[in-house]
Amino acid sequence: MTKEEENKVTERLIEMVQNAGRKYPFDLFEDHRNYVHPKCLFLMLFNQIPSTHIAENTDYTAVVNWMEEKYKAEIVEVHQKNFHGNKESSIGQDVSIFVLKENLLVLADTWGELNILYLQNQKEKAEKILNELMRFQKQ
Repeated sequence: MTKEEENKVTERLIEMVQNAGRKYPFDLFEDHRNYVHPKCLFLMLFNQIPSTHIAENTDYTAVVNWMEEKYKAEIVEVHQKNFHGNKESSIGQDVSIFVLKENLLVLADTWGELNILYLQNQKEKAEKILNELMRFQKQ
């Protein structure tokens, strides 16, 4: 994806968030542990209702590292919820959302939940990603 295409996606996201109250009957920032609701984001980005694969009890850090390494070329945007503890602690993350090419969205959180949102024409790819990330499921 070219820088120009990335900028268009970002501009579209900003416009949709600004117009959300007028266009969509939901709150993008409602739910999902006080961050962005993945299904709402998917609907706003791709104007279609997604199908979803959900896995539980996954290792957040391993999932995020795998996505950043394995799918680097396909990542259009990454949205993360970062938090800051006391002066001695570093920045932490507890939610990462990866927007991929071909209308796919992957969300991982530190509670162990993994969501893969996709359109039916991307079901095979979504299942491939799910199978890859299931290796990071805790016992």
